[in-house]
Amino acid sequence: MPSADAGLGLAGCLLRRGDQDGAAEALSDARRAEPGNPVVAANFGLLALQHGNFSIAINELQAALRTDPLLLEARFALARAMASNGDRPGALLEARKLLAQLPPEAPQRSEVQRLISALQ
Repeated sequence: MPSADAGLGLAGCLLRRGDQDGAAEALSDARRAEPGNPVVAANFGLLALQHGNFSIAINELQAALRTDPLLLEARFALARAMASNGDRPGALLEARKLLAQLPPEAPQRSEVQRLISALQ
């Protein structure tokens, strides 16, 4: 059974080199190998967010979270994409969900709390 792992790994390497087009192609390969993989959808969402394609980012990140609600980076990216797209109430809801999912000692809590404060 094919796996998305190789495409995800290659996409990460290409992104670190600044090759966003190559990363998108590698993610497309990963999606063909394993349709419905939430990590692939989350990575597409993160890439779309970086490009300012907020509606695409939101769709991809929501799809990822429907399959795996514990993808915490995807939830944070979703909150940011929603805020950037003008949906402050939706962004606030997602940020609060994320804060509830994070352990009390998680170092990311302060960043999420800053986002919540900015959205209120």
